[in-house]
Amino acid sequence: MAVGTGCYDGGYSFEGELLLIHLDSGDVVSTLLYPREVLSVEWRSETALRLVLAPCDDWENPQAREQGHTVVVARSDWRAVGRGSIGAEELAAPAERVVHPDNSAEARRTLADLAASAGRQWSVRRRVWAVEGT
Repeated sequence: MAVGTGCYDGGYSFEGELLLIHLDSGDVVSTLLYPREVLSVEWRSETALRLVLAPCDDWENPQAREQGHTVVVARSDWRAVGRGSIGAEELAAPAERVVHPDNSAEARRTLADLAASAGRQWSVRRRVWAVEGT
């Protein structure tokens, strides 16, 4: 399962994580090398994950809260993806206007339900914006 999290730090940076949760083992991997707010996740196939990321910051960019960077990250085996293995080069994409939907309540509910069905507890790290199972 892919989980996108994030928040604005109150200064000028947007921070967050792309978490991969292995439901069978309960292992969680934070995949991004550098913190990025992940606004949306969508599995395009078993090997391709589409992400919409907030800009890194709003420094000299008054439109930052209305923009996003859309990328597709591909891996032949998402179970083998390690901590911090998705770097800035793969996430580089031009900024475009995006709607920032607030799916956080639904995403938190999905995670809590899945954790409960696996006999585990889930706790909030940051705002969760998107959850997408394979």
